[in-house]
Amino acid sequence: MALQGLALAFLLVLAPVLLAWEPKDSGPKNHGEPKEAGRCEVPSDWDPRLQFTPEQSSYALNDSVQLSCAGEYVPSVPHIRCVSRGMQALWNGTATCKEKCQKPQWDPKFIFDQDQDTFNPNEVVKMRCPEGHWPPPMEIKCMKLDPEEGSMIPQSSWFVRNSTGLWHRVKGSLTCVDVLQVVPETLEISSTSIKLNWTCRLPDTCQHIRATCRLEEPSSPPCEAEEVKGEELLRGWKGTFSCPPLQPFTVYTVTISLPPSTILYTRLLRTKETGMLTRDVKVPFAWQLSLIICSLQ
Repeated sequence: MALQGLALAFLLVLAPVLLAWEPKDSGPKNHGEPKEAGRCEVPSDWDPRLQFTPEQSSYALNDSVQLSCAGEYVPSVPHIRCVSRGMQALWNGTATCKEKCQKPQWDPKFIFDQDQDTFNPNEVVKMRCPEGHWPPPMEIKCMKLDPEEGSMIPQSSWFVRNSTGLWHRVKGSLTCVDVLQVVPETLEISSTSIKLNWTCRLPDTCQHIRATCRLEEPSSPPCEAEEVKGEELLRGWKGTFSCPPLQPFTVYTVTISLPPSTILYTRLLRTKETGMLTRDVKVPFAWQLSLIICSLQ
């Protein structure tokens, strides 16, 4: 009887506690749909030189953030986005700051399409030689390489794309080469002719070069001059080029080119007038008179 009374007293004490406890409602089921995963924080363990735009302490889901770096550095990716991964909000990648590449100190004759002192890693850069030089326009880019043995510092090197589209590392330096040379001392000009000696430094390239003489300045009576017709195909790796018979005291353009449009050599030259008035050269009197008038002009 005493035992039953003790059990009844225990139930009377426990009853208010049991009545006060109710299971919490977990809410409606999401049937497999992901919950909103909060916000993405700025990573504390990333490169401290990284800069976020817009600048905030955290970002909502699907926010896209533009990345930049301080100083002569560039971000490994241009932007990142806050995405939902399971029950968490995470960035869709990682980023770090990479040092920019200095403009290659090659032949100063090279002309760069992008006129700047530094370039981003893996940025394709176009450059070319001046007219009449070799090689033709090319594409280069700076690539980061793994550290050499015994070093922790990554290396960078410039690569050039060949005609097949493959990238090859540049060892040493590149230079612009004059395809064709004309020695000024060999230039001979008379009243009726222009002659020069030429040498090709790249024989394989000079198989189809052509030379022409063209009347440069328009003329009018009594100084009227006729246009020079025709061109000469230069063969071999050196030789002499002579313009067809010319008129005295007249300006002509001598051009040596590589088809379709590469100019290897061009120069404005004026024929002399003295040789036409000597007794050794038979010149019609009317032409001599016109020549005197043109010389005075």
